[in-house]
Amino acid sequence: MKRKIAALFLVTMMVFVSFTSVYALSYTVVKGDTLWDLGITYGVDWNEIAELNGVRDVRKLQIGTTLNIPVPGEPAPALETEPADQLDPPITEVIVEEPEEAAYMEYNVSLPNGDYQIPGIVTLPVGEGPFPAVVMLHGTGSEKNEAGGGYILTAPALAEAGIASIRIDFIGTGDSQVDYIEYNFDTAVSDANAAFDYLANLQEVDATRIGVMGWSQGGTIAMLAAAHNRSFQSVVTWAGAPDMTIAGSEEEYEAAKADGFFLREFGWRSPLRVSLQWFDDVYNTDVLEVFSYSDAPVLAINGSEDTVVDPINAALIVEASANPVSRQLILEGADHTFNIFTGDMTAFDQLIDATVNWFAATLQPAYTTEEISIMNGDRMVPATVVIPAGAGPFPAVVMNHGHGGSRQENSGFGGVAEALANRGIATIRMDFPGCGDSTQPFTENYLSNMISDSNASLAYLLDNYPIDSQRLGIMGYSMGGRIALHIGSEDNQPYQAMGLLAPSADWGQEMMVSFLGGEEAFDELYAEAQSEKGYADFTTQWGQVQQLSLNWFEEMIASRPLENITNYDGAMLVVFGDQDDVVRAGVNQAVAEAYAAAEIIVVPNADHGYGFYSNQPDVTAAVEDSLADFFSKALK
Repeated sequence: MKRKIAALFLVTMMVFVSFTSVYALSYTVVKGDTLWDLGITYGVDWNEIAELNGVRDVRKLQIGTTLNIPVPGEPAPALETEPADQLDPPITEVIVEEPEEAAYMEYNVSLPNGDYQIPGIVTLPVGEGPFPAVVMLHGTGSEKNEAGGGYILTAPALAEAGIASIRIDFIGTGDSQVDYIEYNFDTAVSDANAAFDYLANLQEVDATRIGVMGWSQGGTIAMLAAAHNRSFQSVVTWAGAPDMTIAGSEEEYEAAKADGFFLREFGWRSPLRVSLQWFDDVYNTDVLEVFSYSDAPVLAINGSEDTVVDPINAALIVEASANPVSRQLILEGADHTFNIFTGDMTAFDQLIDATVNWFAATLQPAYTTEEISIMNGDRMVPATVVIPAGAGPFPAVVMNHGHGGSRQENSGFGGVAEALANRGIATIRMDFPGCGDSTQPFTENYLSNMISDSNASLAYLLDNYPIDSQRLGIMGYSMGGRIALHIGSEDNQPYQAMGLLAPSADWGQEMMVSFLGGEEAFDELYAEAQSEKGYADFTTQWGQVQQLSLNWFEEMIASRPLENITNYDGAMLVVFGDQDDVVRAGVNQAVAEAYAAAEIIVVPNADHGYGFYSNQPDVTAAVEDSLADFFSKALK
């Protein structure tokens, strides 16, 4: 495949010098330029450019220097230019095979991430979206356009296939203004997630179809990012390095321990201060083990002649993947840069084609997500519906969040809904009064209202979507588990499966005494709610300020969710963490004792947040997979 890309910089002055058979165009080198790219752009042999300009090392083009490029034909007429003070800022114009039918557009972005900015370039297809998209991550010491401008070639190829992309500079590289000493695995994954969030919020992008790719260490970060953010739907690694000790020797590690960093020299750029934290990450992270928590399929591509990252790593990456669709591809004769600096683009064209085809195949919509509002009496209930692709009818699960949480339960609920959708199960999840996007005051947040909103959500789902009413499940987290137990205990309840995550299942007053801080605190707050104002001001251990109504207290005191659970005759799963100090193990065991058919799963190292509010991808994955597997079996 022949790809032509040219960068036109409005502030670059072009001077034409006459030759007998060609004219020489004076070109100012910019970041990412290679002789191969310039040869493609101007239709000349890159060796001629090197010979004319005395370039000895084709990999080292000094930014800002001027090259004479021998261009066949006659010089173009001089352009009329505006005075310098009237020129627009430098822009990049992409020239494709048929400029009048450009297949994409590009623009620069600066993404906020904590206290620094991430430079990036967004490439969007021309046409009607929303489009799938890809986050592109570069390797060690490189930058967003990658070696030889490899990503400059790849982004347009993706766009021509209808796939948007963003390529970013990690800390300390490219246009980043942060010292490289701040770079480590965590910052890189955070940058990848910031790029994901940016794409997900573009109206041109389908947030449910975003993939990630990376070259060399960028492939390492792509695998880690896919495990930490399970919303990444597909992964491609180019010479991905699961074991980054190849880039950081033990001698360098010891030097970093002594000085806090190691000064690494490169043959193509200025030295970088590699942090002790990076070395700690490299020597203490089992990348393949972490990656195994991602459900995304991966295409692992390596060159057979790669002497930097052994091609065997492609097979190791696929073996670690949890997705049976994952594949490896070995490009014969290709080195670590897929021969981009040799002048022979055969391998690199194969690399791009395989990457584009993979993302086109694996970023197909598996489901649709709709944000809706449900009228329940005089209350507007915000809700999210996720419907699998296809005609249906689908089994469905109603998801109930915890006390003071939201339908996102940030966003472990989104992960569960996605996992269920990928198994062909629809979901609806709502915000209870005073939570999430609800406009109701928190004083409306009490059991009977929450049960009513959950039931109204199911009714809406059945009335408006192709749902199989004989295959329904209900899920509840913490307080949401109490709600699910109450609903499941009702006569003629419609559910065949109940998935409970750390359900608040003990007698309501016992739960409140524990939750509110003891008998004395309970008595004081209950008395305050019984006063004329009708509610008590309460600050949770997580800093939320809530107005607990008298209805909340009285209904909780009367609440005994296990009292009639034998009325329920469906499948039940109880998931809880061995470190949960909010809903303790004894409460979960009581559920199992009250309902003998209940299945119990204990998640190691899980507190009450279950990774939803912290960086514990293994815990989050265990919870999401347990619930998704349970419902897919119980509702098949």
